Amino acid sequence: MRTRVTAAPGRRAWTVERVSWLTPYTADGIAQEARRAGPGARLEVLIPISTKAEDLAAVHSFFARPRNEGIEVVVRREGEDA
Repeated sequence: MRTRVTAAPGRRAWTVERVSWLTPYTADGIAQEARRAGPGARLEVLIPISTKAEDLAAVHSFFARPRNEGIEVVVRREGEDA
């Protein structure tokens, strides 16, 4: 998967991008980065197009907490529009 965390508007601009396997450990680290970016930040998660629906649901659940804390979380398969 690929991820990108972009700082919230009004904060010093920064972006962190990663390419990694999705494990609970990496998901937690990415979620922490998103929370540090502050409410209004954006977390984009790009997963392979071959990802099954149930796995897509699992990815959404990995990033539920940042979403609940005001982070915009966008999860999509490769080739889908943002």
